[in-house]
Amino acid sequence: MVGVSAVVLLALLAPFVQTTPSVGVAPVPVGQAPAAAPVGGGPISTPVVQPVGPGQVDWSYQKIQATGMSVIDPAKPRAQALAMAIRGAKVDAQRNLLETVKGVRVVSETKVQDLMVKGDYVYTRIDGVIKGATVVGEPRETQDGRVEVTMEVPMYDAGGIAPPIADKLHGQPQPVTAKGTLSDDDLVRAQSLSGVVFDLSGVKTEPQMFPTLLDSTGGVLLDMAKQYKLLGPEAFKKFQYVKSMTDILNDKELLTNPTVIKVLEAAEKGWVVAREDVKKVSWLDRALDIIFKVGKTVSLFL
Repeated sequence: MVGVSAVVLLALLAPFVQTTPSVGVAPVPVGQAPAAAPVGGGPISTPVVQPVGPGQVDWSYQKIQATGMSVIDPAKPRAQALAMAIRGAKVDAQRNLLETVKGVRVVSETKVQDLMVKGDYVYTRIDGVIKGATVVGEPRETQDGRVEVTMEVPMYDAGGIAPPIADKLHGQPQPVTAKGTLSDDDLVRAQSLSGVVFDLSGVKTEPQMFPTLLDSTGGVLLDMAKQYKLLGPEAFKKFQYVKSMTDILNDKELLTNPTVIKVLEAAEKGWVVAREDVKKVSWLDRALDIIFKVGKTVSLFL
């Protein structure tokens, strides 16, 4: 058994998603520093990058980014002015990062800001995550005398925004327990799967942190926030949205023996699956931990 996280691929082709960050003033590097790297960076050919507020969310690489700016004071010595501008740009980036995080969709109609206003717990924890944001690349000096700094925070990591959000959705600090155990046959079935594909093609939806899968009556079949509470951040490390069919087809292991589940629509409380696939999703609610533990792929393709 391979002790690694599953790769969860969510492929979205929604028109509101852009694949490259918007470009402002062409930066001139400070010293020899390179411009900030794009969000993410790895094997995904076309990361799903969604503009949110003053920043952007990379749903493929689980990163939330924002850029801050500060003017270089020409009246001060160069080194001092540059250091002050960099500090100011970091403060501005953190402020923009907080506004971006507030706009991240958690599930269905709920955004992070909706949870932050309901109590101090989420707000305080998110504020702590923002204060611990890391700088992407190096500060850049623009041609009009400003410094730009890009900062980011993780989504699902233990130090990211997901833990307090999952706590708020499913209680804190009480642990979430599994719904049931798997038979020996079910264990073999879970281990033999090459992956799971949730087919959202044709469904009008947008990326969300913890999608909920429903039956036609609105009954909850699979709650990803509860799975996060149960399995922990490590299991969600490679929970990714992708929008290119090439990225799906290039995963040769996934294509050998996947279970395919059709999502019919995005309802107010979650994604409604086809009637014939309800039993599959109910089984996944118990088996997802095994699927993660053996390193299988779970794809949600739209």
